[in-house]
Amino acid sequence: MREAGLGLDRDARERLVELLGQGGMATIYRAQDAQLGRDVAVKLLRAEYGSDPAFLARFRQEAQAAAALNHPNIVTVYDAGTSENGTYIAMELLKGKDLRQLLSVGWRPTAVQAALVVRRVADALSYAHHKGVIH
Repeated sequence: MREAGLGLDRDARERLVELLGQGGMATIYRAQDAQLGRDVAVKLLRAEYGSDPAFLARFRQEAQAAAALNHPNIVTVYDAGTSENGTYIAMELLKGKDLRQLLSVGWRPTAVQAALVVRRVADALSYAHHKGVIH
């Protein structure tokens, strides 16, 4: 992993554009990657965890492990590092809605659709496990 700029300044590689969501340990943004010329997803570690060396090491390990994976059902990691905004992972931005959004508007998968999703997740997990990554 390398050090890289992340923020709203002109010199940053990734410029944060829009808040996409929040999880337990990180906030996810849509960002513009100036080097690649495309939108990416940026997972920015929450500030309260950035001062915990053990947590920071786990986050960096996650970035390194994810960057080593190349599978159609796993997002691609483009960049990772630390900036004035904190520690982050920049990755492939997927278009569309997540499962929570789909279910919130009343979408209910058929048995075949659900089985296809489970199969794709299982394929990705099997690949990651084969590469030594346990999720």
